[in-house]
Amino acid sequence: AGTANAAVVASAMSMEGIAAQLTASPQQQKELAHLLTLPGLAGVRADMAANSDEWHAFTNSSRPLSALPPAAFENSESPKAPISAAFRAILLVQVLRPDLINAAVQHFASAIFDGLGPAAPTSQEAFLALPPMDLAAQVQDEADAFTPLMMC
Repeated sequence: AGTANAAVVASAMSMEGIAAQLTASPQQQKELAHLLTLPGLAGVRADMAANSDEWHAFTNSSRPLSALPPAAFENSESPKAPISAAFRAILLVQVLRPDLINAAVQHFASAIFDGLGPAAPTSQEAFLALPPMDLAAQVQDEADAFTPLMMC
């Protein structure tokens, strides 16, 4: 257990060095070191070391979501990959650019509701549209003498 803790501390120290290159504050450096211990962000550490110029541009950009280095995220064929990438973006923006967290959360919501997520409708209108009510089916399948129907 002591060896594992030493490895985490050494890893955190190396991340603080990388974070310092990104012009992050000491608090941001500590938060980033802790964040990058998460398994879902394992590729980010190596990418930060290899592509420090891209990450520096991300920390100084007025549009961080468009400047977020794409190599930081696993390329997955999973239908949930865009949602996972948007969530990881929230985590990184929260630590490195907390002033722009609203944009990251909006991007995450868009990934879920604007057709990027699994089985999501293709637009907000489709998401909000209700199918026409079939009164006969409702009465036959879901109602009985003791169950009232509410029609809105």
